[in-house]
Amino acid sequence: MPYVLREAGTGRLLARAQVNGYRLPYYGVVLWDTVPTGEEIRESLAQAGEAGDTAAAWEPEALTEHHAKMANVKLRNDPRRQVFWNDNQLSASFADSRGE
Repeated sequence: MPYVLREAGTGRLLARAQVNGYRLPYYGVVLWDTVPTGEEIRESLAQAGEAGDTAAAWEPEALTEHHAKMANVKLRNDPRRQVFWNDNQLSASFADSRGE
């Protein structure tokens, strides 16, 4: 099961610009194969431009492979979009609004 970082207050999943195995850039949810370490969490938050003070608000969360893929589908490779995981449901919106 892949792991993501979920913002406790909103349910937002951490997403940022990345490079895939074919060296193509994309915008997607940050995934780990195992529970991320504190250092991995801090590094990913910094790369995503999240303030260091908010690190405690992010928690590792396990998703199914299907939900992890669907989270990236909902982002549509668009850095203006955010994806949320609440009550075992995914939703997406533009950064200035909540829900789809």
